[in-house]
Amino acid sequence: MDIVVSNFALHHLPDDEKREAIEVIADLGPRRFVLCDAMFFGSTDSDEPLFGHGVDGATVGMLVDVLTDVGFVITAVKRVHDQVGVLVAERVGDEAGTNTLSSEAISER
Repeated sequence: MDIVVSNFALHHLPDDEKREAIEVIADLGPRRFVLCDAMFFGSTDSDEPLFGHGVDGATVGMLVDVLTDVGFVITAVKRVHDQVGVLVAERVGDEAGTNTLSSEAISER
């Protein structure tokens, strides 16, 4: 399998279930995983607008940690809004470290 795209499918899950869903996707063996969803680049303040719509928000750092834990490297990050983003994760084999963005670099975007 070449690519899996998740478009606003995980934001309603608690963090442990997000982790489980990403683990299941990783077990399918895709080369690339594109995650488009609610994610927090800044504040996780529950008074923010998306919380009233069933969002159980995760930070970008938490999602990056899960993706790297299951064998992906983050190759692109797009901040669409303070609460919405796109992460592109790939399996790169022996060259995994050459195109990886650190959690710190992602937080600065």
